[in-house]
Amino acid sequence: MGLKECLEHGLLVPYPVMIEKNGEQVAHFKATVMIGGACTSVLSGLELDNTIKSDKVIKEQAVKDLLALSMDKDE
Repeated sequence: MGLKECLEHGLLVPYPVMIEKNGEQVAHFKATVMIGGACTSVLSGLELDNTIKSDKVIKEQAVKDLLALSMDKDE
């Protein structure tokens, strides 16, 4: 198949070009996720763990509560 046909049928998704401000750092993580009847699994991509540290803090309690939710259906 040609590149054009793959793009038109959603088989390929182009990554947008990202430009950061001078002196700033930008991170962009993507993953392929399968949401099944019993669980949610990361099929490919970077699985984030506790090795990544940030000096940024989430202050809004509603956002903290949302991030604390499990993506697994059982929990």
